[in-house]
Amino acid sequence: MHTYRNITTDEPPRSSWLWHYDNNPHEAVKILIYLTDVTEDTGPFEYLRHQITGDGIKVPTSRTGHNHWRPPYIAESRMRSEDMAALENQGFEQVKVTGPKGTAIFFDNNIVHKANIPTEAHRDIIILNIRPI
Repeated sequence: MHTYRNITTDEPPRSSWLWHYDNNPHEAVKILIYLTDVTEDTGPFEYLRHQITGDGIKVPTSRTGHNHWRPPYIAESRMRSEDMAALENQGFEQVKVTGPKGTAIFFDNNIVHKANIPTEAHRDIIILNIRPI
């Protein structure tokens, strides 16, 4: 379990603020819980969704076993602008998840997603990473 506070900043986007996937094993999932009300201006979670099917875009993991950990398929698991343009051309759209405190987002962390930098106030969250042992 991790807690995070995203604050307003003038810094350029980096780390989780860039489009990425987590490159975790197949069995891993993530639960993100908002501890503050989250609007478009307070740094919502964002993911890609196909406009017709509603599916997210999942990148294959390179971590397929305890002794099979190769480098990620996409360098540093970060999406390049040309990758994002190609996905947009395939019908994927960016979706920001807003909601009141207590909103929970359950997702496969190998889907393409990112956090956003708040432009006002801040966003507090708890993240639970779940995987079988």
